Amino acid sequence: MKKVSVAQIKRAKLIQLKLKIQDFLSKCHLDKQNCFSAFLEIYLDAVYDKRLSFAKDMNVSPVILRQITHHHREPNEAFI
Repeated sequence: MKKVSVAQIKRAKLIQLKLKIQDFLSKCHLDKQNCFSAFLEIYLDAVYDKRLSFAKDMNVSPVILRQITHHHREPNEAFI
């Protein structure tokens, strides 16, 4: 495992993301707000080491990101 490249780790995380999304879709009751937040959390955990990095990439406050992922705020059109 020590000789695993960064690219291989990213690929493995993306495959995990795909499988988690497929599993989630098979169980999802299609509540749009909860689905978006859940997908966002799965994506963040698979692709980013820290959620702060995603917030910086998206030019959004980490507080707003946390509120969206914890269902305290609905994402606006600009965020989506």
